[in-house]
Amino acid sequence: MAPTITQEFGTLVYSCIHRVFTSVLRMNALRAIAEELGKRDWNFTLNPCGNNSNWATPKESVMDLYKNIVECNCSGDVCHVKAITLQGQDLDGVLPPSLAKLPYIKTIDLARNYLNGTIPPEWASTKLEFL
Repeated sequence: MAPTITQEFGTLVYSCIHRVFTSVLRMNALRAIAEELGKRDWNFTLNPCGNNSNWATPKESVMDLYKNIVECNCSGDVCHVKAITLQGQDLDGVLPPSLAKLPYIKTIDLARNYLNGTIPPEWASTKLEFL
């Protein structure tokens, strides 16, 4: 039996709500991570998965020791942050417990910064493969 218009509409509404909810959660997590790290130059009016220079230093950058990269894995309209590289930015915060709010994160590279503290226990619940 074919789905009814009501069922198709319900599926469409659910998909839209899920997409928006996922995007809001991702942005809230990135805001918290930025605050914990002391990262002050991310522009939260731009999509972190949109490959713009605010969220991804161009690969041909002359500043090899400075990297500002948020990598996402997108499927259709839904994106998940899979890696954050913030090298050589003189960040002076702490290792961000909020990283655990990104359920698909596999890589965090914070080399050449001035971060304090221990590895947060919240990170044990992540899928991190590279620190």
